[in-house]
Amino acid sequence: MAVSMSKKIDYVLAPDAQGQTQEIPYTATSIGDWKLNDVIMAPFCAHDCFHMHWRWSDNANNDGSTWGWGPANPYKAKGGAMVPQNQDVFIQLLGEAEFLYLARAHDVPTDAWQPFCHHGAGYAVHATDTLDDAKSRLPPVLATKFCASVKDRLTGGMNFTWSLLYWSLRYRLRAVPKAGPGGKTSWEGQVEERFSFTDEPGALGV
Repeated sequence: MAVSMSKKIDYVLAPDAQGQTQEIPYTATSIGDWKLNDVIMAPFCAHDCFHMHWRWSDNANNDGSTWGWGPANPYKAKGGAMVPQNQDVFIQLLGEAEFLYLARAHDVPTDAWQPFCHHGAGYAVHATDTLDDAKSRLPPVLATKFCASVKDRLTGGMNFTWSLLYWSLRYRLRAVPKAGPGGKTSWEGQVEERFSFTDEPGALGV
């Protein structure tokens, strides 16, 4: 997504289904329609964020520190749970910034160590140079009318370039054709979610 840099900025530029760039009018309702009024650090969070991972993907993953437990030891199974195989782990969300971690061990041998929460957790307070570089590659939009309006409506006091990065990780703006007067085609913006569930009830356990 890019913003027109003309003197009167009242549209943004976005690709259509064929990848061609089109002008989309920017209106007073665009902030809410494009989900820019409440930017959240999800589904990925690079900084100022509490992390806990108990499983990583096995997709081209050659980093042994992210592998799961084998029968007796950690870092043995690509894509495996980073929890001993004789344990069940339960997570309960208690609030926006609070959760309960409960682990239950089964068939623990006598006089044997039984580690809990072996995968640990972390709180990131700084983004790497790679992410700073990704942020710098965003469209130069801070001085535009479009982004000034967006920035005024953001909550939480987040730095706007980070907000735009997080928005871009989750969404993308597409130009959708709309029939206008006299058969002339105009364009409107449509937000697409980059991620979706193939089995949402199963993923959410409902």
